[in-house]
Amino acid sequence: MIRRFLTSAVLLTGVVAISTSSFGQTPAQWVDGHNKYRRSLVGFDGNPTSSPDLVWSEALAKDAQDWANQVAATGSLKHRPNSGSSTHADARPWGENLAWGSSSTYDPLSGLMAWYDEKPFFQPVSSTCTAGNVCGHFTQVVSQLSREVGCATASGTDQSIYVVCNYTPHGNTQQDGAYSELYKNQRPPVPGGAVFGNLKGVGLDLKFNECLQLQAATILAAAPTKPGIPADLAPSCGFSKVKAYDTGLGASGYTGTAEGAGASLTNMYFKGQVMGLSGGIAVSVTPLRAVLLTGE
Repeated sequence: MIRRFLTSAVLLTGVVAISTSSFGQTPAQWVDGHNKYRRSLVGFDGNPTSSPDLVWSEALAKDAQDWANQVAATGSLKHRPNSGSSTHADARPWGENLAWGSSSTYDPLSGLMAWYDEKPFFQPVSSTCTAGNVCGHFTQVVSQLSREVGCATASGTDQSIYVVCNYTPHGNTQQDGAYSELYKNQRPPVPGGAVFGNLKGVGLDLKFNECLQLQAATILAAAPTKPGIPADLAPSCGFSKVKAYDTGLGASGYTGTAEGAGASLTNMYFKGQVMGLSGGIAVSVTPLRAVLLTGE
């Protein structure tokens, strides 16, 4: 199997090149193939989850066919140029995955399989690709944001096969370098609100993690710990190390709103002591208290 990738500075989807066997596919095969993968996912909490089934779009298939014809005619496998409807350098009004087979016996559905085979390179906890690897095809295939798909193929002058699949809405959005809202229970880095944003703004550069936020909320609802003493917790949420920071009741430095708590926390003992790459925070204003969990 040969793989070749074409990406921009902001990876949305890429290009896969493969050589395999047999030819022929139908809309039902494309839809069923995608939905099989979309129904067998695992959330950041380790539990089974899924994305909504895709349905076939003739409009997307028509656009896919138009672009497949163009790349086959030029022999240059590249994404359709930016339409101007998005700020992403590699964006179109729809998501786009591309594949290429080196001979007329290439099965375009193997392109879909290869896109999904990037799954081991996707890290659910951080919602990013492992260093040096590509997982952008996988994230587009499984994204819950997309609800329609249309695919097409075209043959080049050398009998090679070009494959284009389009998805709408675009399913490969990124935030802070990570994929967001991919599928149910796989949401990092969903914005943690102004509290979390303020923490990032003053030097605590943590990626938001919903699993840690849920745990922080549980601790917040319980009796407070003594302020100023970070506690090591049992590994959880996919992290090998988790640390808890609890301001305790009546902590000073708040502005009186949850939105201002993030910046105020840095006046306490958090700054310079936070361990980890991802975190979740829970805040109450009455009574004044905040709990921050971080993991690595």
